[in-house]
Amino acid sequence: MMPSVVDAEELSSAFGDFSIELTDQDVLDKLVELCSVYRLDAAEISAEWMALSVQYGQLEITFSNLEKLESEVLQKRTITSKKPKSNQGTPVLFESPNISMNTDDDFGLFDAYTPGGKTNSQKSTFKTPDNQRGKQRPTSSQGGTPLGSVSPFVSTPSQKYSSRSNKGEVVARYGDLNAVQWAGSNPWMCKIDAFNPECTLKAKYKYMFQKLTEKAHILNDMIEEMAQQLQEKHNIEELSHVAIPLQEKVSMVGRICCDSVGKLNQHSVILEGSVETSAGKRVPLKLTEVTDYSLFPGQIVALEGINSTGSNMVVSRVLEGATPPFPSEADTSLSEHGPLHVVMAAGPFTTSDSLNHEPLTDLMTVIQDKSPDVCILFGPFVDCNQEQISSGNLPQTFNSLFEELIRNILKSTEGSGTQLVVLPSLRDIHHDLVYPQPPFPKEGIMKGRDAPDTARLHFVSEPSTFTVNGIVFGATSSDVLLHLGKEEISGSATKGDRLGRLMKHIFTQQSYYPIHPPPEDVPIDYAHFEEYAHLTVTPHVFISPSDMRYFIKDIDGSLCINPGRLSKGQGGGTYAEVVIQPEEKVEQGIVNRTAAKIVRI
Repeated sequence: MMPSVVDAEELSSAFGDFSIELTDQDVLDKLVELCSVYRLDAAEISAEWMALSVQYGQLEITFSNLEKLESEVLQKRTITSKKPKSNQGTPVLFESPNISMNTDDDFGLFDAYTPGGKTNSQKSTFKTPDNQRGKQRPTSSQGGTPLGSVSPFVSTPSQKYSSRSNKGEVVARYGDLNAVQWAGSNPWMCKIDAFNPECTLKAKYKYMFQKLTEKAHILNDMIEEMAQQLQEKHNIEELSHVAIPLQEKVSMVGRICCDSVGKLNQHSVILEGSVETSAGKRVPLKLTEVTDYSLFPGQIVALEGINSTGSNMVVSRVLEGATPPFPSEADTSLSEHGPLHVVMAAGPFTTSDSLNHEPLTDLMTVIQDKSPDVCILFGPFVDCNQEQISSGNLPQTFNSLFEELIRNILKSTEGSGTQLVVLPSLRDIHHDLVYPQPPFPKEGIMKGRDAPDTARLHFVSEPSTFTVNGIVFGATSSDVLLHLGKEEISGSATKGDRLGRLMKHIFTQQSYYPIHPPPEDVPIDYAHFEEYAHLTVTPHVFISPSDMRYFIKDIDGSLCINPGRLSKGQGGGTYAEVVIQPEEKVEQGIVNRTAAKIVRI
């Protein structure tokens, strides 16, 4: 990392992305000191703090806790980075124990952003407990009457959650909230379909059979397909080979990579060309002449510059990416149905210190009161980072816990008729740990005499593109915004809306998860990734729950929403509500006829 002078404004902006206000001058001074000593920028120090904070159950940012960050995280990493490396420049064959030793320090990094995060060594001890029925469970009410709890079994309530004083507070808004009715029009008439059935993941598939040659071909095809679109958008006559020296300004397209293991920085950026234009060669990039850029590993970009020696390219301009078009066919379903009211919430649905599912129970009360047309629920439902779940301290199996939870949700919303769309998460301990992730199976929920009607239940894949009465929704439960924020570097002239910029990367890369290589907790199967995680159109509404600050934004005509998490540590979180009005004029954009708000549970 390169040394930098970080000021209070940059720190306030970076921590503001995580809804943290820096009001104590001693805290600000300590943060500036840590950035200077450990060569961190504002985004990096905020990410390190979030890792520690959530790992300890939402620490308050104080001077003493920043000293804890320094002693427990930053100093240890400095010591690790100073260890001498043997056999530099010589290929080394690592055996399994060596690989495990070298990566153990990093495995907990991404998990630490979620409550009760566990390290990789702890995860390896997970075992599904026997199906025991040792605890009494509350009976579910019928006909949509209020439930005492949707939790499958009784657990000690969370005191911090129960004592919260800000429930129902609207923390973000979009459009005129008073001009719409926050209730469903006709949930039973909602039609939910896959946007493109041929490119929709519908069932489990075999994974861990990926060949390196197949992966290489897919990654190369992605460069070539994007290169064609960028060439057409910017009227580029010819794309240059990345490693051929030329004295004149040239245009190149390739994938951004890092020249070493570690975080990308201004001096470690390289461009990997495609096999077709550059025989897969790479060239280092010099970014000293350009100040307006935003780059991350895996990003496919078009650049202008001079490569006079063939050994490095002096970049003069980073060209804007190509976004996919909006859906071309108009659908009149919404005009026939009336305004569409959608509620969306992301797990975890229980606090870190209890399995009583109090946040989810309160959300079901909202559903009963308002009867929205659709409720979109994002996993995790059985969170591998929840302390009781990760320890296996449950009276039933993970699968039966999930199935009974969904049954209770169906029964509690029976009277409202709300359509339920459910996405899995890579943190769901009972489901396939692969990306793209297949939908949950319905079979177990439909078993038994008291099995609820599942006609309103729509299990979809992660990620998923689907339509609700003609409105195209894009949805992903993976925290791609947080991962992009950790990997992105930007020029001094790249100011303004950072969260909006990260969101736009998803559209310009035409991918639900554009980072390559991905972190360890996002195991991508590239053969299925190319088919099921590709954005062929820009959705009317894009939903990406994240640990970063909640938001509702208009990104190039698409309504983009981060509803936050329904619970945060031991406290309550947020959920989102959206009302989309029918189209009054031809080609009237979704963002111009929508009201949306984010509410504290």
